[in-house]
Amino acid sequence: MHKAASGSGEVYSFTIVHRAPSPTFAQQAPYVVTVVVLREGPRMMTRLDGASPSLRHERRGWGYLADRP
Repeated sequence: MHKAASGSGEVYSFTIVHRAPSPTFAQQAPYVVTVVVLREGPRMMTRLDGASPSLRHERRGWGYLADRP
C-alpha cells in the first residue's frame, strides 16, 4: 500500500556539492543536497532547488570523536 507524503519536513543535514559526480550534473554545480526528515517519519535525500550554495553552518559548540576499545 502506498501513501502520499504531505510534502512537509525538516532539514536533518545538508552538503554543498562543488564537484559533480558525473558529467550529467557538471553544469549544475555547485548545488545543495539535503537529507530531509518527512513529517511522516522517513528520511529522504534530495537536491534543494533554489538554495544558495553559499549556505553556512552555524557551529553550536565543539564536536569531537571519541573512540573506546
